[in-house]
Amino acid sequence: MIFSWLQNVHAARARNTGAEIGTWPERMQTAWQMFRTEMPENEPALEVADFGCGQQELRNLLPQGWSYAPYDYRSRSADTRICDFSETVPDCRHDAIFMLGVLEYLPHPARLLRQALTEARWTVFSCVCGWAPLRSFREGWNRRLSWSEVEEIITQTGAKVRAYRDWGKGGGLWVCENGGAAA
Repeated sequence: MIFSWLQNVHAARARNTGAEIGTWPERMQTAWQMFRTEMPENEPALEVADFGCGQQELRNLLPQGWSYAPYDYRSRSADTRICDFSETVPDCRHDAIFMLGVLEYLPHPARLLRQALTEARWTVFSCVCGWAPLRSFREGWNRRLSWSEVEEIITQTGAKVRAYRDWGKGGGLWVCENGGAAA
């Protein structure tokens, strides 16, 4: 029984972090729709960064003329910018940064979220908040931000929440705008 459970834990971790990383198309589609709903109608082409790009589902959603910068801890394509978010916060000077399913895997998630909210005009992110030690172990999560920590970071950076959606199981999707960003 325990051996079977550990096999399931290993499979979940491999799906979340391995070379054959899984996809979560519903989360990506929802985040993209939320983002596009908040954008002004005549918004010019944007430079979009995809932190933790995985299979790069976001690339296929971008309108013609928008640029795409994929970031991940391992190469996912010829143009992937290799970055270990546990150690380094990349240059966040993009118009928009998407971080879906990234923050939970970092030892210092607040650092990456804070920088993205400060430097990019738009930050779209997911975060599972709350306390679930078994789920954290099973999924291979390192640290999770609490709801109050997420709210505090958003407030401290001066970002404005333009859209939010409860994602169930203690998680949510946020679209934040930083009107003062010089992206």
